[in-house]
Amino acid sequence: MKLKQIESILKRSKNVQIFEGGEGQWLGDGAALYPVYGMPYLTEENLLTMWDIPEDKRSSWYFRKLTDISVLDLRDNIPGEHLIERTLFPICIKGATVEPLKTETGALFINVKYLRPFDDLENGYELYARMGTNGTQYIAVKSGYSIVGIIMPMKIVNAEFIDNLETLLEYSRMTRSNEGCAESTPEDDDETD
Repeated sequence: MKLKQIESILKRSKNVQIFEGGEGQWLGDGAALYPVYGMPYLTEENLLTMWDIPEDKRSSWYFRKLTDISVLDLRDNIPGEHLIERTLFPICIKGATVEPLKTETGALFINVKYLRPFDDLENGYELYARMGTNGTQYIAVKSGYSIVGIIMPMKIVNAEFIDNLETLLEYSRMTRSNEGCAESTPEDDDETD
């Protein structure tokens, strides 16, 4: 896993959350959590020092040690999780590149920046939908049988979003229909010669 990508995500947000669970510590920003193995015990001070954050800039950072994330299950495999079919159809919403995911309960949307730390995994990775104890869905990222991250879906579905998608679909069908007519025109011309 690319630790530099995790560092980059957390530096941009200036929001660092550390959780001790499973077999070690996890780092995140509230929207994603990543296990960090083979690292010294991380604290606010040594983490910001490791990332070369000057003392005078540290006050603008939010740092929180999580003591309970029982709503999420960090085990490698749990009953009821489902493999997600990826659409590979990213869209841009308010400056973020978002990937829609098909699940048994509908569409989930995740910011693709949270997938970057997994780009170098030798065996790749798959996404699984899980249900938290509070009824909220979240994404478990797994490489083989091992969990390598947690990503929380974005809440972007509302009436305006659906209306915009319906309009896009309508115009896409119109374009396809018009392209179909344009393609048949040269053939029609050849037949009349």
